[in-house]
Amino acid sequence: WSRSGSDTADLLAARATAAAHGGEAGLALDLIDAAIVVAPQWPNGRFGRAVVHLSRHDVDRARVDLTVALSMEPRHIGAMAALATLAEAGGRKAEALKWLRRLAAIDPRNPAVAHDRIERLIIEVEGREL
Repeated sequence: WSRSGSDTADLLAARATAAAHGGEAGLALDLIDAAIVVAPQWPNGRFGRAVVHLSRHDVDRARVDLTVALSMEPRHIGAMAALATLAEAGGRKAEALKWLRRLAAIDPRNPAVAHDRIERLIIEVEGREL
């Protein structure tokens, strides 16, 4: 998933990552936007842009890109983990639980799938058996 199929898009995405790590979120956004123009069907391009949006505290745009990444690649682990975290932080615990269960089915060893986290959400969403 890290390769788009376009050397140009891959280079732009790598430069976007470097810019983001250097604290230049605006430049990172411009570069990843350009990568998406070159490779519009690349799920990781959308995921990368979501990460940049999150660094700029733009949760709504990040959520849109994460959803698009998942529509392109339904097994995108990073997008599921991010959507679970955003849902939980936003108080949408049932949605967070849905994403964590889906992620656990694909990658049960993923650190985002901490079993105590899932158990806590199950109790909060579904309650406990008597």
